[in-house]
Amino acid sequence: MPLVFKETLTLQPIPMSRQLAARQASLIQRRLAASGSLARIKAEALGAINKASPDDPPSEIKRLRLLYQSVYTQQELTMFVDSSLAELGFSE
Repeated sequence: MPLVFKETLTLQPIPMSRQLAARQASLIQRRLAASGSLARIKAEALGAINKASPDDPPSEIKRLRLLYQSVYTQQELTMFVDSSLAELGFSE
């Protein structure tokens, strides 16, 4: 039987160095210019987490995505993506 909690966790953005943050912000800026929509980038980020499969090649990102799928609710994941983008300077 699954555990049910009556609270929503606020997940903090993953800490990163200034160099990695700058690279991530640059990548997001390019993707934003290509797609024209921050909402689309958020949907893609959530989709990447939700589509992770145990059959994917081994990687740290796969491990994190599978962990996020099994532990957190969609609302928590959405808030995590929002706060991660806001930490990099992207918000609506």
